[in-house]
Amino acid sequence: MTGNPEGAYPPWHPALRALCDHHAAPCPDLLPHGWQEEDSRFRYRNAEGFFAGIEAGFHKDHRDGLYVAGIVSSLAISAHLLLVGFPDAWCARYIRMYVARSLAYANVSGFGLHCGEMARLAIVLDPYWKWNQMHRYDRPVPDDGGFTVDRVRPLLSALLDHVRVVTGVPDREARP
Repeated sequence: MTGNPEGAYPPWHPALRALCDHHAAPCPDLLPHGWQEEDSRFRYRNAEGFFAGIEAGFHKDHRDGLYVAGIVSSLAISAHLLLVGFPDAWCARYIRMYVARSLAYANVSGFGLHCGEMARLAIVLDPYWKWNQMHRYDRPVPDDGGFTVDRVRPLLSALLDHVRVVTGVPDREARP
């Protein structure tokens, strides 16, 4: 897999520049498409691993489920960002634990996920560390926007399916 994917914007493109300006981030020096393919697949597989816990019903408390949903979303979307050339260090510094920001950078780079419910979930999750129970003891419970684990599960499944298609990661059943 080489070359930029269809619809990806180079660092000088106005859409990427505007997004970087909005987040007070320098435009990244994108690496050639596919250079981080192994890291991309590793992120995706980790997202699948965390999602397996949601599928199995391990996260009954919806706040814990939203925390894990943030992890799944962040890992899955970063699989695309790494593949199209966003440097991992740049993502760690300028995207951090903000799922909506990650989704915006992914979409401006050819990801093509324009799902209103996923966009709304991403905003509710931001930053997803706020859902970690260890960080909630002295803070009010964040607004969950009406999201429950049962409502989040199909959104995450669709996100993982989309990432798999866009990045070319083999289906779970196709793995050796």
